[in-house]
Amino acid sequence: MASSRGTRGALTSERERRSAARAVHSLIGELDGSKLPGATPVRRVALRPHVELLERIETRLADGVPVSAGGMLALDELLTSPGSCVFAEVDDPRAELSKVLRKLDVR
Repeated sequence: MASSRGTRGALTSERERRSAARAVHSLIGELDGSKLPGATPVRRVALRPHVELLERIETRLADGVPVSAGGMLALDELLTSPGSCVFAEVDDPRAELSKVLRKLDVR
């Protein structure tokens, strides 16, 4: 994702949204219990009950409605930070995922 570029337009561009949607789609695929775990230490068991929220994030990125830069940064943090619910044990993964989804909306 473009968080390192630092420009708001690039961060919320259609290209970045598609890239982020693909990353979320890949994460959803990693949660499928029928597949062997990938190289990334994703908390599969903890995230499986929340697949519908991840799917809503993916759909939101693909719906063509503008997204906020803050939401894209929150999503980048979710997908890359070792402290996010994707990789670390947290009290409420649903709350963390819901927060990202809400932040994507432009206010």
